[in-house]
Amino acid sequence: MPHMPNSDQPSSVSGTGGGLVVEYTATGVEGTSFLVSIGQTVNNDTYKIGYSPQGVTNVPIVDLPQGVGDRTTTQFRVNLADVLTAGEVLLFVLFGA
Repeated sequence: MPHMPNSDQPSSVSGTGGGLVVEYTATGVEGTSFLVSIGQTVNNDTYKIGYSPQGVTNVPIVDLPQGVGDRTTTQFRVNLADVLTAGEVLLFVLFGA
């Protein structure tokens, strides 16, 4: 089950559990800060994000910043305490997008 942030905003996009699911598969060259494409344009950039590692060898500490340019209607920034290995998967759920 993804880590679900507290949110008083109902999700306005369709998907599993009322949120939009974005699955990210690592290339191994992301480094510790990278952008994840949402795969579609969402309604706003004030959405909340939950995440869950899916078969990751070393579970990274994840930060999902909310600064200017960190979240747009088409992508969001992920900061990690360590790098991912190619093929590892992070699952994100966007709420209120």
